Amino acid sequence: MRVPPPYLLRPTLRAAPLATLIALLLCAPAGIAGPELEWRQDLFSALSEGREAGRPAVIRFDADWCSICDRLERSTLRHEQVARRLAGFERVLVDVTRMTPARRELMDRFGVRGVPALLFVSRDGDILEQLRISGFVEPEQLLAVLDRVARTGRTDSISRISLPRR
Repeated sequence: MRVPPPYLLRPTLRAAPLATLIALLLCAPAGIAGPELEWRQDLFSALSEGREAGRPAVIRFDADWCSICDRLERSTLRHEQVARRLAGFERVLVDVTRMTPARRELMDRFGVRGVPALLFVSRDGDILEQLRISGFVEPEQLLAVLDRVARTGRTDSISRISLPRR
């Protein structure tokens, strides 16, 4: 009887990394990698269109150099359920990577002291001040805020600051 060569009897170590990668991909929890959503840069146009369409809005202050902003985008904003919920919102990105006088004015106008920051605007065009988020937030926490924003109407007792009409 012939004995097969040893390389046929033992799995090679070269296959181990590939097998590990395949196992990780197959066992990854659902709901982690949602679609990347488009964020508009034209703040006042987006808010005006949202108000006219009766859609709430989220304003995101972000910067390329901000590691917490990157984590928020990767872990929370691209989460499948969060991305699905945000699809019903006007989404505006204020990129403060390079600070300009206009961007500084926006930060001052909205009371933003640092990044990342998320501000929420009701269907009526009013900032929902009590729902503001500064820093990192987990997907479950953001989903709860988005639900509350979606339910908010004029009769709610959330303090608001009216946006300038442009």
